[in-house]
Amino acid sequence: MVKRSMLRLLRNLSEPRVIPPIEIGGMVVDVKIHGRARRLTLRYDAKKSRFVLSSPKRASKKSMVEFVDQSQDWMRKQVIVAPETVYIRPGAFLPLEGRDRLIVHIDAPGVAVELTEDTITMKCREARFPRALQRWIQTRAQEVIVPLSYQKAALITKPIQSINLRDTTTRWGSCTHDGKLSFSWRLILAPAEIIDYVVAHEVAHLKVFDHSERFWKLCRTLTDHTTLGKHWLQTNGNALHQIRIIGKQ
Repeated sequence: MVKRSMLRLLRNLSEPRVIPPIEIGGMVVDVKIHGRARRLTLRYDAKKSRFVLSSPKRASKKSMVEFVDQSQDWMRKQVIVAPETVYIRPGAFLPLEGRDRLIVHIDAPGVAVELTEDTITMKCREARFPRALQRWIQTRAQEVIVPLSYQKAALITKPIQSINLRDTTTRWGSCTHDGKLSFSWRLILAPAEIIDYVVAHEVAHLKVFDHSERFWKLCRTLTDHTTLGKHWLQTNGNALHQIRIIGKQ
Protein backbone atom coordinates (compact mmCIF):
# COMPACT_ATOMS: atom_id res chain seq x y z
CA MET A 1 0.00 0.00 0.00
CA VAL A 2 2.84 2.36 0.91
CA LYS A 3 4.63 1.60 -2.35
CA ARG A 4 1.48 2.28 -4.37
CA SER A 5 0.93 5.60 -2.62
CA MET A 6 4.54 6.59 -3.22
CA LEU A 7 4.34 5.68 -6.90
CA ARG A 8 1.13 7.67 -7.26
CA LEU A 9 2.74 10.69 -5.61
CA LEU A 10 5.82 10.52 -7.82
CA ARG A 11 3.64 10.22 -10.92
CA ASN A 12 1.61 13.28 -9.95
CA LEU A 13 4.76 15.30 -9.35
CA SER A 14 6.28 14.38 -12.71
CA GLU A 15 3.17 14.90 -14.83
CA PRO A 16 2.58 18.50 -15.96
CA ARG A 17 -0.55 20.18 -14.67
CA VAL A 18 -3.14 20.73 -17.36
CA ILE A 19 -5.18 23.87 -16.72
CA PRO A 20 -8.11 24.65 -19.04
CA PRO A 21 -8.31 28.14 -20.57
CA ILE A 22 -9.79 30.91 -18.42
CA GLU A 23 -12.69 32.83 -20.00
CA ILE A 24 -13.45 36.25 -18.60
CA GLY A 25 -15.12 39.33 -20.03
CA GLY A 26 -15.45 37.69 -23.44
CA MET A 27 -11.68 37.07 -23.58
CA VAL A 28 -9.91 33.70 -23.56
CA VAL A 29 -6.69 33.13 -21.63
CA ASP A 30 -4.54 30.05 -22.22
CA VAL A 31 -2.67 28.85 -19.12
CA LYS A 32 0.89 27.54 -19.27
CA ILE A 33 2.67 26.12 -16.22
CA HIS A 34 6.40 26.85 -16.07
CA GLY A 35 8.66 25.17 -13.54
CA ARG A 36 10.99 28.18 -13.37
CA ALA A 37 8.29 30.85 -13.15
CA ARG A 38 8.24 32.74 -9.86
CA ARG A 39 5.08 34.77 -10.40
CA LEU A 40 2.02 35.04 -12.60
CA THR A 41 2.58 36.93 -15.85
CA LEU A 42 0.18 37.72 -18.65
CA ARG A 43 0.93 38.50 -22.30
CA TYR A 44 -1.10 39.01 -25.46
CA ASP A 45 -0.33 36.79 -28.43
CA ALA A 46 -1.45 39.09 -31.24
CA LYS A 47 -0.67 36.41 -33.82
CA LYS A 48 -3.32 34.09 -32.35
CA SER A 49 -5.50 36.86 -30.83
CA ARG A 50 -5.32 35.11 -27.45
CA PHE A 51 -3.86 35.86 -24.04
CA VAL A 52 -1.36 33.56 -22.36
CA LEU A 53 -0.98 33.31 -18.59
CA SER A 54 2.36 31.92 -17.40
CA SER A 55 2.14 30.44 -13.92
CA PRO A 56 4.41 28.81 -11.34
CA LYS A 57 3.63 25.17 -10.56
CA ARG A 58 2.28 25.91 -7.10
CA ALA A 59 -0.17 28.66 -8.09
CA SER A 60 -3.81 27.80 -7.44
CA LYS A 61 -6.57 28.09 -10.03
CA LYS A 62 -8.24 30.68 -7.78
CA SER A 63 -5.15 32.90 -7.79
CA MET A 64 -4.95 32.62 -11.58
CA VAL A 65 -8.57 33.67 -12.06
CA GLU A 66 -8.16 36.60 -9.64
CA PHE A 67 -5.01 37.74 -11.44
CA VAL A 68 -6.74 37.65 -14.83
CA ASP A 69 -9.82 39.39 -13.44
CA GLN A 70 -7.69 42.25 -12.11
CA SER A 71 -5.98 42.55 -15.52
CA GLN A 72 -9.14 43.04 -17.60
CA ASP A 73 -8.56 46.75 -18.29
CA TRP A 74 -5.01 46.04 -19.48
CA MET A 75 -6.24 43.14 -21.61
CA ARG A 76 -8.87 45.22 -23.39
CA LYS A 77 -6.26 47.87 -24.13
CA GLN A 78 -3.96 45.26 -25.70
CA VAL A 79 -6.72 44.12 -28.05
CA ILE A 80 -7.40 47.73 -29.10
CA VAL A 81 -3.77 48.70 -29.74
CA ALA A 82 -2.72 45.39 -31.33
CA PRO A 83 -1.55 45.85 -34.94
CA GLU A 84 -3.82 44.67 -37.71
CA THR A 85 -2.90 41.64 -39.80
CA VAL A 86 -0.99 42.60 -42.95
CA TYR A 87 -1.51 40.26 -45.89
CA ILE A 88 1.42 39.98 -48.29
CA ARG A 89 0.39 39.14 -51.83
CA PRO A 90 1.65 40.14 -55.28
CA GLY A 91 1.42 43.94 -55.52
CA ALA A 92 1.94 44.44 -51.77
CA PHE A 93 5.08 45.76 -50.07
CA LEU A 94 7.23 43.58 -47.81
CA PRO A 95 9.50 45.31 -45.24
CA LEU A 96 12.66 43.31 -45.91
CA GLU A 97 15.64 44.45 -43.82
CA GLY A 98 13.83 47.68 -43.05
CA ARG A 99 13.12 48.60 -46.67
CA ASP A 100 9.66 48.27 -48.23
CA ARG A 101 9.98 46.22 -51.41
CA LEU A 102 7.24 45.61 -53.96
CA ILE A 103 6.29 41.96 -54.41
CA VAL A 104 6.08 41.03 -58.10
CA HIS A 105 4.86 37.62 -59.26
CA ILE A 106 5.59 36.10 -62.66
CA ASP A 107 3.89 32.82 -63.46
CA ALA A 108 6.60 30.34 -64.44
CA PRO A 109 7.71 26.75 -63.79
CA GLY A 110 10.11 26.08 -60.94
CA VAL A 111 11.03 28.76 -58.39
CA ALA A 112 13.35 31.71 -58.95
CA VAL A 113 13.71 34.93 -57.00
CA GLU A 114 15.19 38.26 -58.05
CA LEU A 115 15.94 40.85 -55.35
CA THR A 116 16.59 44.53 -56.03
CA GLU A 117 16.59 47.56 -53.77
CA ASP A 118 12.90 48.14 -54.48
CA THR A 119 11.40 44.81 -55.57
CA ILE A 120 11.23 41.09 -54.88
CA THR A 121 10.26 39.23 -58.04
CA MET A 122 8.93 35.71 -57.52
CA LYS A 123 8.93 33.44 -60.57
CA CYS A 124 6.80 30.39 -59.82
CA ARG A 125 3.37 28.91 -60.32
CA GLU A 126 0.60 30.85 -58.59
CA ALA A 127 -0.25 27.97 -56.24
CA ARG A 128 3.35 27.82 -55.03
CA PHE A 129 3.69 31.57 -54.40
CA PRO A 130 2.91 31.79 -50.64
CA ARG A 131 5.13 28.88 -49.62
CA ALA A 132 7.92 29.81 -52.04
CA LEU A 133 8.05 33.41 -50.80
CA GLN A 134 8.06 32.38 -47.15
CA ARG A 135 10.85 29.86 -47.74
CA TRP A 136 12.89 32.51 -49.54
CA ILE A 137 12.41 34.97 -46.65
CA GLN A 138 13.54 32.31 -44.18
CA THR A 139 16.59 31.54 -46.32
CA ARG A 140 17.40 35.24 -46.53
CA ALA A 141 17.18 35.47 -42.74
CA GLN A 142 19.58 32.54 -42.41
CA GLU A 143 22.04 34.14 -44.83
CA VAL A 144 22.09 37.36 -42.80
CA ILE A 145 21.73 36.22 -39.17
CA VAL A 146 23.99 33.15 -39.11
CA PRO A 147 27.25 34.75 -40.35
CA LEU A 148 26.57 37.86 -38.24
CA SER A 149 26.26 35.64 -35.15
CA TYR A 150 29.58 33.92 -35.81
CA GLN A 151 31.28 37.26 -36.45
CA LYS A 152 30.16 38.65 -33.11
CA ALA A 153 30.94 35.41 -31.24
CA ALA A 154 34.48 35.57 -32.59
CA LEU A 155 34.87 39.03 -31.05
CA ILE A 156 34.38 37.55 -27.56
CA THR A 157 36.08 34.24 -28.41
CA LYS A 158 33.04 32.15 -27.53
CA PRO A 159 31.94 29.11 -29.58
CA ILE A 160 28.44 28.64 -30.96
CA GLN A 161 27.15 25.07 -30.90
CA SER A 162 24.24 25.64 -33.28
CA ILE A 163 21.92 28.30 -34.68
CA ASN A 164 18.23 27.69 -35.42
CA LEU A 165 15.66 30.02 -36.96
CA ARG A 166 12.01 29.57 -36.01
CA ASP A 167 8.74 31.47 -36.11
CA THR A 168 8.74 32.29 -32.40
CA THR A 169 6.08 34.44 -30.74
CA THR A 170 7.55 35.29 -27.33
CA ARG A 171 11.24 35.92 -28.03
CA TRP A 172 13.24 37.38 -30.89
CA GLY A 173 16.20 35.32 -29.82
CA SER A 174 17.45 32.96 -27.14
CA CYS A 175 20.68 31.37 -25.93
CA THR A 176 21.17 28.18 -23.94
CA HIS A 177 23.89 27.40 -21.42
CA ASP A 178 25.55 25.05 -23.91
CA GLY A 179 25.87 27.69 -26.62
CA LYS A 180 22.83 27.03 -28.81
CA LEU A 181 21.33 30.17 -30.35
CA SER A 182 17.83 30.55 -31.72
CA PHE A 183 16.27 33.48 -33.58
CA SER A 184 12.95 34.40 -35.15
CA TRP A 185 13.25 34.45 -38.93
CA ARG A 186 10.89 37.45 -38.85
CA LEU A 187 13.85 39.55 -37.71
CA ILE A 188 14.79 39.87 -41.38
CA LEU A 189 11.69 42.08 -41.73
CA ALA A 190 13.20 44.60 -39.29
CA PRO A 191 15.87 47.22 -40.08
CA ALA A 192 19.50 46.08 -40.13
CA GLU A 193 20.24 47.96 -36.88
CA ILE A 194 17.57 45.94 -35.07
CA ILE A 195 18.90 42.65 -36.41
CA ASP A 196 22.36 43.69 -35.27
CA TYR A 197 21.09 44.41 -31.75
CA VAL A 198 19.22 41.12 -31.31
CA VAL A 199 22.17 39.08 -32.56
CA ALA A 200 24.53 41.00 -30.27
CA HIS A 201 22.16 40.45 -27.33
CA GLU A 202 22.08 36.68 -27.74
CA VAL A 203 25.79 36.36 -28.51
CA ALA A 204 26.56 38.33 -25.33
CA HIS A 205 24.67 35.65 -23.39
CA LEU A 206 27.31 33.15 -24.50
CA LYS A 207 29.59 34.89 -22.01
CA VAL A 208 27.20 36.45 -19.46
CA PHE A 209 24.05 34.43 -18.86
CA ASP A 210 21.98 37.14 -17.17
CA HIS A 211 20.92 40.77 -17.64
CA SER A 212 23.33 42.36 -15.20
CA GLU A 213 25.20 45.59 -15.88
CA ARG A 214 28.14 43.42 -16.94
CA PHE A 215 25.93 41.86 -19.61
CA TRP A 216 24.69 45.19 -20.98
CA LYS A 217 28.23 46.54 -21.06
CA LEU A 218 29.31 43.54 -23.12
CA CYS A 219 26.26 43.89 -25.37
CA ARG A 220 27.17 47.51 -26.08
CA THR A 221 30.63 46.44 -27.20
CA LEU A 222 29.00 44.19 -29.82
CA THR A 223 26.50 46.72 -31.19
CA ASP A 224 25.88 50.44 -31.32
CA HIS A 225 22.12 49.95 -31.39
CA THR A 226 21.18 48.63 -27.93
CA THR A 227 18.87 51.49 -26.95
CA LEU A 228 17.36 51.78 -30.44
CA GLY A 229 16.88 48.03 -30.69
CA LYS A 230 15.01 47.67 -27.40
CA HIS A 231 12.75 50.64 -28.14
CA TRP A 232 12.05 49.62 -31.75
CA LEU A 233 11.04 46.08 -30.85
CA GLN A 234 8.78 47.29 -28.03
CA THR A 235 7.07 49.68 -30.44
CA ASN A 236 7.05 47.71 -33.71
CA GLY A 237 7.78 44.08 -32.85
CA ASN A 238 4.17 42.92 -32.70
CA ALA A 239 3.55 44.24 -36.22
CA LEU A 240 6.10 41.78 -37.64
CA HIS A 241 4.13 38.87 -36.15
CA GLN A 242 1.01 40.08 -37.96
CA ILE A 243 2.48 39.68 -41.45
CA ARG A 244 0.83 36.85 -43.39
CA ILE A 245 1.87 35.67 -46.85
CA ILE A 246 -1.00 34.69 -49.12
CA GLY A 247 -1.65 34.22 -52.83
CA LYS A 248 -3.55 36.35 -55.31
CA GLN A 249 -7.14 37.21 -54.44
